[in-house]
Amino acid sequence: INCLQLPCGVPLREDYCDYESQIDTANWMSQLMMAHGSSISLRDLVLPGCHDAASATIKCKPFAVAGRTQSVGVGQQLEMGARYLDLRVATGKSHNMFSIWHGCLEGGDLQDVLLEISDFAHNHANELIVVELVAEHGRPFEDEDKQKCLQAVKDILGESIFPGSDLPEIITTPIAQVVKNRKERILLLVHDRFSIPHDFGNSKQLFRNPWHNTRDIDTIFSKNLTAVQ
Repeated sequence: INCLQLPCGVPLREDYCDYESQIDTANWMSQLMMAHGSSISLRDLVLPGCHDAASATIKCKPFAVAGRTQSVGVGQQLEMGARYLDLRVATGKSHNMFSIWHGCLEGGDLQDVLLEISDFAHNHANELIVVELVAEHGRPFEDEDKQKCLQAVKDILGESIFPGSDLPEIITTPIAQVVKNRKERILLLVHDRFSIPHDFGNSKQLFRNPWHNTRDIDTIFSKNLTAVQ
């Protein structure tokens, strides 16, 4: 979905979807392993992802529709098949600590978003989730707050997070083997904009995240297929 919609636009209804799926989108990794064997790794996949994934938490206010790139929360996005969540964060104004942001528009409390992700991870044992934390451009976010933010993420997601040093191996190991032998389910990546030392993965080093600037499914599929070939 495009980053910006027309400011005068009307938010999509909650049950809107661009396509009809014939698979169980909440468990598609499990189905993929059963259908095509146990050798498939994350490196072999093009992961469905959501840009500004938690922007549905932006409340109705002037120009809010311009910043809401989805009309459902991250929990429902995961149920619908998304496995790469791009979370834009910074110091909050309306919340105690840290908020979701899209430009100058403040969304919900980061803690609530992380709890949705944690719930999905615990209820879908054979699914792996990639979560990328990005310090939103132009928002106040001091280094001390960035450290506190990463600690808050650790506190909430806890044992569900793979150690950053293990991620290169996790990406190339068959998913079936990972979910069988490991208790973690979340690959946490931190974007370079955080610009502080951390022990998580680096998103630019581990994943390619192209933006095709289109909602046309056939175009997205074609361009991603060309990229992986």
